[in-house]
Amino acid sequence: MKCPNIIGREVEISTLERLYKSKKSEFIAIYGRRRIGKSYQCWTIILQTVELRFSNPSHINTVHINLVGNKIVMFFGKWSLSSSTLFSVG
Repeated sequence: MKCPNIIGREVEISTLERLYKSKKSEFIAIYGRRRIGKSYQCWTIILQTVELRFSNPSHINTVHINLVGNKIVMFFGKWSLSSSTLFSVG
């Protein structure tokens, strides 16, 4: 996983990547002082791994993608994302 905006967290990133790829359910508790980038690191990694695929892309249009994208952003919080970040149609 490439996280160019995160410096000095290679161990943490590789641990999260290993747990994400695990074949079993995992529980991760991330804690630390406030304002050191815990949420940012998690979101950066999550947004690189989350992918939404549609089974019949010929029936999908930009309106559908934007509606689903807006719901995802509302669910996860105030992250401003382009649809190409969240979706892979194919």
